[in-house]
Amino acid sequence: MRQVLYVAAAILLFGLVLQPVSAQIITESQVVRGIAVSGTAEVRVAPDIAYVTLGVRTRAAQANQAVERNTTAMQQVTQALRRLTIPEADIQTVQFSLQPVFEYPREGTPRLTGYEATNLVKVTVRDLTRVGAVIDAAVQAGANVVQDVAFALRDEAEVRATALTRAIQDARSKAQVMARALNVNLGRVINATETTAPIVFPLVARAEAGAGGVPPISPGQIEVQATVNVVYAIGS
Repeated sequence: MRQVLYVAAAILLFGLVLQPVSAQIITESQVVRGIAVSGTAEVRVAPDIAYVTLGVRTRAAQANQAVERNTTAMQQVTQALRRLTIPEADIQTVQFSLQPVFEYPREGTPRLTGYEATNLVKVTVRDLTRVGAVIDAAVQAGANVVQDVAFALRDEAEVRATALTRAIQDARSKAQVMARALNVNLGRVINATETTAPIVFPLVARAEAGAGGVPPISPGQIEVQATVNVVYAIGS
């Protein structure tokens, strides 16, 4: 009689503990079978626009002197750019700074020696054959800093669409190979996602400008990459 009571108590105890948990039987027909693949593509195109960042850096004993010298030199630079028929809207100030300059002796405290003013503009060049001429004209007019030259695309959408289409084609080709190897039929697309990759733009390293004529500038090519992850159902 005691054994019956113990069993009944055990059943009641475990019933209370396990009550929130529900079991579910999953049949094979309820499991979605699929083939997961990744597709990649890369499209290389020539850039059609350039951005040149250049300007003037000046030093003087007094802050106002550094700014005045910089302003005078920068006006000459912008005038030279306008003479090349660069529109006003394509000359944008990207940096103006004024900071003290200190001398740091091995012993003792730092000593103020003057001030440095910097004014940089980003010039949009829509004719890539004139990039070198823009730099040369600015330097001849007084620019002593050429920070960088960057190439880009005016419209990235079309190139990105091409890369994405090729990536999807690559994914399907891989899925078809896997399906044949597994001796199954390739079904519909269950899921597809895109992994966005940054566009790789060619960049000319920054350098201090100097005399020497028109610098040779090579635009190179721009790399546009696309990656997709696709899951195909296995057909009957």
